[in-house]
Amino acid sequence: MSDGFNYNTINRPIPAGEESVFNITGSYVLVVEATHSDFKFRVDGGTENYWAVGIMIGGATTPLPFKKITIVNKGAPLNITMVHGDGPVRDGRMSLSGGTLQVAFDGTQHIAFDGTQAVAVQNFPATQPVSLPGTQNVKFTTPQSVKFTSAQEVTFANIARLEDSFTKLTEIVAKLSSQSGLLSLGWVDLTGASYATASGVKVSLATAAQNINGVSIHRFNGENRNNSWFSVLLYDGKPLTNRSHGDLSTDQVVQNLFLPAGKKVEIESSQSSRPAHVWYEVH
Repeated sequence: MSDGFNYNTINRPIPAGEESVFNITGSYVLVVEATHSDFKFRVDGGTENYWAVGIMIGGATTPLPFKKITIVNKGAPLNITMVHGDGPVRDGRMSLSGGTLQVAFDGTQHIAFDGTQAVAVQNFPATQPVSLPGTQNVKFTTPQSVKFTSAQEVTFANIARLEDSFTKLTEIVAKLSSQSGLLSLGWVDLTGASYATASGVKVSLATAAQNINGVSIHRFNGENRNNSWFSVLLYDGKPLTNRSHGDLSTDQVVQNLFLPAGKKVEIESSQSSRPAHVWYEVH
C-alpha cells in the first residue's frame, strides 16, 4: 500500500430524529450500508445535503478534504456504515432502488436462481439452458410470463411450489391422465368421455374395426351376484371384472383403464336389476 492511500471503516447507531458528528478526515467518504434512507449530511460546517448508500463525496479526481462529517437522521433509528480516507479510491457497485432492468441475451446463457424467489416476466430469445437449482416459488401470472422462443433445456430441481393462474397445470394433469401419458390411478377425468348404460342387454362401445387407437375407460360401474345376475365390462368378449359366486353381491368399479386397439369393447347386463354404467372414450 502506498503512502498516499488509506481506507478506514466506521459504523455507528444514530437515534431517531438526532444527528451525530463523525470526527474523521480524508478526501473521500462513502456510505456503504444504512438501515434506512431518510438521512442527510454536512461536511465540516457546510449546508445540509441529501445522501444515500453508494454515493461518494470526493474521490480520486475531485478530492474534498474534510475533518468532520455530520449525519442528520430524519427518520427511525439508523445504523450507518461509512468508509473514508485519502487516495485513488474507486467503487464499481451499482444500486437500483426500483424500476425495470432490460437484459438482452445474445447467445447461450445459464440463468441460476440459488435462493427463494419468484420468477417474473422474462423472455429468453436465444438458445440456452435455464436452471432453477434452489428452492423457490415459480409463479406464472399470465400465460406468457416465462416465454421460450427457441429450443432450450429447462431443469426444475427442489421446487417449493409451482403456481399457475391459468390452465398450464390443468393441461399437465390432463396429459398425465391420458392413454399416452402416465396413468394416475385414483384420478378420474371425464373430459371428452361418452356415457353408455346396459340393462338386461349387451351394448357395444367400439367394434374391433372402430377401435383404431384404443379405448379409455374413465369409469365403469357394475354389480355381480352370480353367473346369472351380473353386469360386466368385456374386452374381446372376455370379462374385465370379477364374477361373484352364490348369493354374495359385489360392486364392480374400474377406472383409468386403457384398452389397446384392434379388439371390441362392450358392456353387458344379464338382468335389468344389474345395470352397467360406463364413461369411456374411443381414440
